[in-house]
Amino acid sequence: MACAFSYFELRQCRPKLGKLKRLLNELPYKGELQDRSEDKDGKTRYTYNDLLDKVQASEEELKAGLKQLQACLVDGYWRVFHLDYRDQVFQSILTLLEEEDWSWKSIPLQETCQKLEELEPPFVLEHVLDCYGVAFTGDEGEKRYGLEEDKVCQFCAELFLRQSGKFNYEEFMESWPSSVPLGMTTSLDQLKSLALTDLNSVPAVIWYFPATDLPEDPAARFSKLFSVKEKWAYDEMHPYISDLESPGQSLNGLLLKYSRVSVSQGKKTYSAKLTAL
Repeated sequence: MACAFSYFELRQCRPKLGKLKRLLNELPYKGELQDRSEDKDGKTRYTYNDLLDKVQASEEELKAGLKQLQACLVDGYWRVFHLDYRDQVFQSILTLLEEEDWSWKSIPLQETCQKLEELEPPFVLEHVLDCYGVAFTGDEGEKRYGLEEDKVCQFCAELFLRQSGKFNYEEFMESWPSSVPLGMTTSLDQLKSLALTDLNSVPAVIWYFPATDLPEDPAARFSKLFSVKEKWAYDEMHPYISDLESPGQSLNGLLLKYSRVSVSQGKKTYSAKLTAL
């Protein structure tokens, strides 16, 4: 008679989408001409089945991860657009809207592709519109897009902040609204998980700090956050840790494990735990 002293137990965990991001960023898509000429030594393109084999995630989680990373199927391989290339394409679309006096709430896909055909292929234009808008069918049955206000305002803010280091807060708040399409309204809520502010410095500043660049490991994530700011309010920290929540791991549990809470003048803040000397 044999006795079993150990066993394996299956537990649900967060998908390892950090690896998905690393794989797709090995060879970001930069347009047809550059893609054909680029040296691909040591770099790999991945089919859906390749990614399913390499990334610890269910099919549903993998599809959600590809959507979150704004990945696009190019010649049978899943690719993410290089940041500069994606920005360039979307700026071309926004410029076209202004030139044609089109409403950002109703952009004709076919006409957009025709007018920009010398710059980009249709699948690229449609993908970028998918990233920043919602498709719908027009009165005459044609495919149209309505841009999502928050995403476009975030895009315009990112153009200001990404290469600027710390930006004068007042100057940013004056310039940002004039950079978005007419009729859109900017709001600081749109910058959650994208930028941080220090309103106590002289002058007040704002800087680019995207949640997408943070480590996937919870301990490393909290360490990075507390290296940037000593104290965090919950509402400010939440956008930067919300994706760490998983079955059996609540945000409150993570905060208890990796931070200490203090209350001053009725306001609760979180800071790094003290380490023993």
